[in-house]
Amino acid sequence: MREALFRAAQLGAYFTDEETVGRWQDDELTDRVLAGSLVPVTAATAAPPTGEPLVVWPYPRGTMHIIDRANCADHFLRTSPEFQLITESGLDGPVELPAGPVLVFAPFDTILPKLRVADDGYLTLAGRPITALLNELSLAHLVRHGVLAADTVTAAGYQPIVPPPRTHLVNGTQLTLFKGRQLRHVADLAGRLAPLGVAPLPYATSAGRADAVEAVVALGATGNAVVVRPFGASQGTGVTVIGHAEDTAAVEAGLDRLDRTVAGRYGGSGAYPVTITPFVEGRKIDGAVTDVRMFVVYDPAGGGLRALPGMVRRAAQAFRPDEITADTVLANVSGAVSATDLPGPRVFPLTRPDVLEALGLSPDRLVDLGRAASTLWATAVEAEAAERGSPVPFCYGSVDFLIRQDDGRAVPIEMNGANVGEHPTVAVRRLELFAEATTATLAGLGLSALEPTWTR
Repeated sequence: MREALFRAAQLGAYFTDEETVGRWQDDELTDRVLAGSLVPVTAATAAPPTGEPLVVWPYPRGTMHIIDRANCADHFLRTSPEFQLITESGLDGPVELPAGPVLVFAPFDTILPKLRVADDGYLTLAGRPITALLNELSLAHLVRHGVLAADTVTAAGYQPIVPPPRTHLVNGTQLTLFKGRQLRHVADLAGRLAPLGVAPLPYATSAGRADAVEAVVALGATGNAVVVRPFGASQGTGVTVIGHAEDTAAVEAGLDRLDRTVAGRYGGSGAYPVTITPFVEGRKIDGAVTDVRMFVVYDPAGGGLRALPGMVRRAAQAFRPDEITADTVLANVSGAVSATDLPGPRVFPLTRPDVLEALGLSPDRLVDLGRAASTLWATAVEAEAAERGSPVPFCYGSVDFLIRQDDGRAVPIEMNGANVGEHPTVAVRRLELFAEATTATLAGLGLSALEPTWTR
């Protein structure tokens, strides 16, 4: 079973610079952040399913993070050996699932055409109710492919935009769908985050093209560059930088690029609603702007979320105020390599002393940043649980921050759920915490008989 799982994972291009970063993390500082960042959260619990359990674990094909998911799935299967594993090869043609507990681990594009919504509200695969679906992009994919309907009219506000199915969506929070909800959440917590050195980012949201043009021009009126992020995307897909945002023609061209990119990755339309923010210049490494990823993981023993330092990413090219492009201002590392890119690595261990010095962060500030990340996700999970009227299953996620060049305050730009990768960037001896958190979350839903031990 283990061999089949990792053979399926190897069909994706999962190796990247991130794989080499974890060995350089500082173990002592990592443990300081873990110890100082616990924020309580209500764990989702449910009675064991009355029928045969079916867990579906989709992943985007060909991404570098498939192996991270395979590691978590392997941990679950080791604690729950009664589950039978079905990979992509077992989904060819008409699907007949075996009797008994089943885990399906396969790409989204293989699974989505086979999903339906039953009259009782459960998602089904091959006519069988799905007990749990694991992936932060589940809602986005289900909406784009017409499995679920979304009300994008209310998406610019703070109300639910997708009625969740009865199937447990592990990490399938509304927050991961729409960056505007994330930034609204950060703004709501501004007073609580300020003592931790964290500041909210101004933003606007637009449900359609005409509104987006107007909002971008308004934000760019003072000469600011503007960043536009699409609905329900990952790995930087469709994130568009508009350097001369006061110029309507430049804005239209930028939104055209966004539409083409999202359609090329996900098919059809679906970029809207979009989230629009001013460009914020971050602290630099090798002359290039950076962002910082802080993971959060569920600690079943502590009854809350703890933070785990990840990586610092730098832009492909040195920052040039007179030439604002994606290559000079975005730190996402999934784009194409250019001959004009800076040499050397683009990913660095967050806890290494020279990296902290470049960012102007002390070890104490890093602990504060970890607590801010735990606070953001714990309060988000609790808020959505209140909306739904039931606890939300959540095992791990991350927050991406910019460290602002002018005053050194941390600005959250994105919150990622279970789709988030780069697990190998954390301290090596803490890598298994992602898998332990996932298995603990599934155990709370009655899907694993063995509660994993949190290792300190």
